[in-house]
Amino acid sequence: MSCPLRVTRGELSCWVALMAALLGGCSSAAESAETGVGGQAAYDGQAAGRGGASVNASGSGGASGSGGVSAATIGGKGGAFAGSGGGGLPNVGGVTGGAGSVIGEPRPVLPGAVLWLEAAEASSLDVEAEHVSKWRDLSDAHNDAAQASANVRPALAAATATKPAVLHFTAQQHTFLGIPDAASLQFGKQDFTVALVFAFTNQPFADGAPGAHLGGWGFALNKITQPSGPRVGWGIMGNWPNGETVPVRSAVGCETTEAGGSLLTKKNGYNDGALRLWLMRRVTAKSIVELRDNGVVDGSAKGGSFLNDVNTVGTPITLGGARLNPGNMTSAAFNLEGDIAAVVAVKGELSDANVALLEQYLMKKYRVAVAQ
Repeated sequence: MSCPLRVTRGELSCWVALMAALLGGCSSAAESAETGVGGQAAYDGQAAGRGGASVNASGSGGASGSGGVSAATIGGKGGAFAGSGGGGLPNVGGVTGGAGSVIGEPRPVLPGAVLWLEAAEASSLDVEAEHVSKWRDLSDAHNDAAQASANVRPALAAATATKPAVLHFTAQQHTFLGIPDAASLQFGKQDFTVALVFAFTNQPFADGAPGAHLGGWGFALNKITQPSGPRVGWGIMGNWPNGETVPVRSAVGCETTEAGGSLLTKKNGYNDGALRLWLMRRVTAKSIVELRDNGVVDGSAKGGSFLNDVNTVGTPITLGGARLNPGNMTSAAFNLEGDIAAVVAVKGELSDANVALLEQYLMKKYRVAVAQ
């Protein structure tokens, strides 16, 4: 089609048609450049714009936008929008754009993944009155976390310009989620890896007296038989007791079996509400268990009880507390005061390269700072 060089009001519609045709033919390469400069790489499946191919459509479950506005353009204005479901190339652009944006990256494909929970994946959450009733497992194992009792559900804290989406747990209200036991969650004597992005503000016991008040232990993830021995299972928690007469330190610890099969951090002061990535890993070929903090080994132990059978058949996973009665879905103790952003568990061997890949992915997506 052709248009005269001089445009009158009566000829304006011709130019509008021409511009629409040009915009409709924009290449995915052009959109990727736009995203790289000031936009947001599409990720969480909230909304994908149309202006040709949806180049950053790596998420899932989203709805296409309309009117020729690309997801990149929206992100450049500081929105928390993300694309989904379109054809084209994911993750083009490579830099964070406007305020509130997150670099879009595909989840790593990890052999043996049996649990994958992410607060940033809105489509995986069932939310009622701003509280989470179900957190769907993104792995093929379908180990969903749920809470049937409305008064003990954690709250969903949506992403902001400075913080990622998290589930907020409140110790005073004893909020928690439960994951029923399954064969895929029984690690026995084999290798396993559990990664947890969480933050807590639980305060140490005032006088070193467990149970004296709501401070003290803050269980973030627990699959350990409670309350009396043998304490078998695995889990990660804050404010681990150090056996001293002074108040326990605000450390983070992990446990694999009965007393003796636990690791503590080398430092105190983690009860500051800052998100960190904690990773517990058992490598039977080396006879060790590691506790890793933001991608760095914080402590390790070799042999002994760390290699014992950690199966706890019938004991569910509890997120945000520990159930003294494993079958009780309405009551938990040692509750977490803080946030959980992501939980990943792998049954079986996980290579060093895949451990690094998982850590980089979670730290980048949930804006976790590198360990100092």
